[in-house]
Amino acid sequence: MHISDAVDEYGADKVNKYLEQGRTSDLANLRDEIADADQGEHDNKESWAQEYIDSAYDLEKMLGNLACYFDYESFARDAELSGDVTFIELENGRVWVLGR
Repeated sequence: MHISDAVDEYGADKVNKYLEQGRTSDLANLRDEIADADQGEHDNKESWAQEYIDSAYDLEKMLGNLACYFDYESFARDAELSGDVTFIELENGRVWVLGR
């Protein structure tokens, strides 16, 4: 594998931002490392949190009428502060989410 494989798959902007995070020590496996961490592009942090929670939990079933009060913004903030995810602002205005 080469860096060019990662650039071909993810684009130069994402690869540069990934490298700026200091997340890799093995450039030969860069594409695989990015693939393992990649949680996709989202409109914002809150939209990532909502997609994540919706895929993992049934808030309606768990909380009933209280589900509408779930604070996705705070969940995203806490996930970032704990180091579970990193939000990277992209040139297109969206956020790219990387897991540990």
